[in-house]
Amino acid sequence: MVVEFIHTATLLHDDVVDESQLRRGHSTPTRIGNAAAVLVGDFLYSRAFQMMVEVDNMRVMQVLAEATNAIAGGEVLQLMGSHDPEVDETRYLEVIRRKTASCSRPPRGSAACSAARRGRWRTSWPTTAGTSAPRSS
Repeated sequence: MVVEFIHTATLLHDDVVDESQLRRGHSTPTRIGNAAAVLVGDFLYSRAFQMMVEVDNMRVMQVLAEATNAIAGGEVLQLMGSHDPEVDETRYLEVIRRKTASCSRPPRGSAACSAARRGRWRTSWPTTAGTSAPRSS
C-alpha cells in the first residue's frame, strides 16, 4: 500500500504540473481544482511515510525516500526544460529515468519494495485525528 500511495501522489502532482485534464482516457482529479489535487497528493505522501515509520525498517524508508526524491527531481528537471527547445535526448532520458524511479530496479531496493507491494505493511486509514485503525494483513 505504501508504494501505491507514493505512486498515486506522484500522478496527482504530475497532472497538476502538466495541467492534464485526462490520464489514460479518464478525467484527472485536477477537475476538482489544482489546490485540492496537490493537497490530496501531499496527504498520500505523508500517509505513506507514516506507514513506513510504523514498520520501523530503515532500509525500507531509505529505498522509498530515495525513489521519491528521484521522482521529484525528475519532475523539477522536466519543468526546467519544458520550454527549452535545446533539450537533447540525454536530458530527456534522464527525466524519464528519474520520473520512473522504481524500487523494483535491482539490486538497490527490490526486496524491501516487493515486500511492501505484497501487503506486508498494510495499514488502515486513520479513523480519528492522530490515530490509526489496527493493522490488517
